Amino acid sequence: MYSSFKLIFSDTQTCRYEKLLRSAYNNDTTGDKDPQPWEYDSDLFPHDRGLTDENLRQKIDDAYRGGRNYLAIALPSLFLDRTFHVIHFAALKGPPFVIKYDACYPESHNDPYYPPLLKAEALRWSQALPVNSPKSGPSMFLGIRLTGASHSVPNVFVHQTEGDEPKTVDEWDDLVIHATTDPVEGGEISAHVTQDVQTWTEACAMCLGPWGGRDCLNCGLTRPTAGTVYSRPCLNLPSKIRRSIDDSKKDEVLRGGKREGSVE
Repeated sequence: MYSSFKLIFSDTQTCRYEKLLRSAYNNDTTGDKDPQPWEYDSDLFPHDRGLTDENLRQKIDDAYRGGRNYLAIALPSLFLDRTFHVIHFAALKGPPFVIKYDACYPESHNDPYYPPLLKAEALRWSQALPVNSPKSGPSMFLGIRLTGASHSVPNVFVHQTEGDEPKTVDEWDDLVIHATTDPVEGGEISAHVTQDVQTWTEACAMCLGPWGGRDCLNCGLTRPTAGTVYSRPCLNLPSKIRRSIDDSKKDEVLRGGKREGSVE
């Protein structure tokens, strides 16, 4: 469960906010769940400490009167500035609100029908965090699904310099700016880069080698599911990406047990 992912920040306010953001993300990451009940907690709004329970209900009522089904509120990003998260809020007649996580968006995103409240404040608040400042120049998002294992393994989200497909593992490693298995951080990386430089590939979950159709070209594992996959780049995963997977395994141990059959 993503809500149990290792918390990154140690200062009290940011840590409380991070926990609530991860909890909201965990409630719905697929878009097919109903909105979830939520008891008001001001720590979800570190960028506007004046947004009280009563004020939030009033803003939701204003959205209803304006013909909207919910109120969209922008929340600060934790890792990459110039991006922001959006959560949808609605109100029940009783005490709890209902919320639904939407997505992470780039600073340039504007929704004319459901403009997110507090967008400017969320962007400013993120700028005060020790975020991972991306390198200048064109960059891209690469998602990697680790497949071929009978157990669940995390996806890897890679922020890398845009360029020609690498020919060697070292060339690929040089392109990698940052890699993570954290889906919240991965969403921020995806939002940070433009849509035309986003791609997904797969790698063998057992050895982190490339798929060459039905078999792993590194360890020879045959895919347990139907279909063929050709990894791009057709290379073993480089060290920066491997370290992010190793870090994820260490976090599993710290949370009370290593994931069964995890990548070695």
